Amino acid sequence: MMEHRWDVRIAVPLSVVVHTEDGASVMSTTQNISRGGMVIEAEEIGELDDKKVVWVEFMDDDVIAKVPSYVLRCTENTAALMFITHPEALHAYLNALLWEDAVQH
Repeated sequence: MMEHRWDVRIAVPLSVVVHTEDGASVMSTTQNISRGGMVIEAEEIGELDDKKVVWVEFMDDDVIAKVPSYVLRCTENTAALMFITHPEALHAYLNALLWEDAVQH
């Protein structure tokens, strides 16, 4: 499956924890994010596997969401994730990020 995000991608470093089905957690930072997904970076992505469902937990006080996401591809230090659902809290948070980015540029 190829990654297709038809929305604006914002290069913003957000702290997220990615939880796998087997209980492992990967602390990471977003390289970019859009309404459809994100690319994350970590020292080691080893716990994540392509084509698996994971849960992304945002570590920001402004958003309380644990979002199921599909791992599209992984390298040693990055992973591309596609959001499976879009909780209202995440949707509002991403809209605010997009608006803030648009105003700055």
